[in-house]
Amino acid sequence: MQAEPRPHTDPPAPAVSPVPDRTCARAPACTLDAPGMQSQRARYRRLGRSLTHMQRDGDVLVLEFGPDLDRRLLERALEVERGCCPFFSFSFDPDLRRLCVGVANPATVAALDAFAALLSGQEGEG
Repeated sequence: MQAEPRPHTDPPAPAVSPVPDRTCARAPACTLDAPGMQSQRARYRRLGRSLTHMQRDGDVLVLEFGPDLDRRLLERALEVERGCCPFFSFSFDPDLRRLCVGVANPATVAALDAFAALLSGQEGEG
C-alpha cells in the first residue's frame, strides 16, 4: 500500500501572550515649559555662584555651598524641581549647606549630569 501524498500546510502559529517591552520605556523627563525652564536655569546659575564643591558618587550628586548661599532661592528651586522632575530625590543639611540629589531609577542617572551642568553654568541651550 502506498500512502497518498498530503498537501503541504503550514503549522499553526503558536499562541503567544503579549509581554510589555520594558526596554523601550521612556525615561522620565522634565515637564517644565520653555519659560519655566528659563526661570529655573536662572535660579541654578545664581545658586551656582555659591557652590564650593560638587561630587558625583554613582546615583547621588553631592553639592556643598558657601556661607553666601541664598537659602530661599534654593528652597524655591527645589520646590519647582520636585514638581517637574519627580524622579529626583533631595536631602539638604542646613548646617553643612550640603545638598544631596539622587535618583532611584538607573535610567535617570544621566539627569544628575544635567543637574550638575545647570549649577556649574555648563548647560547647553535647547
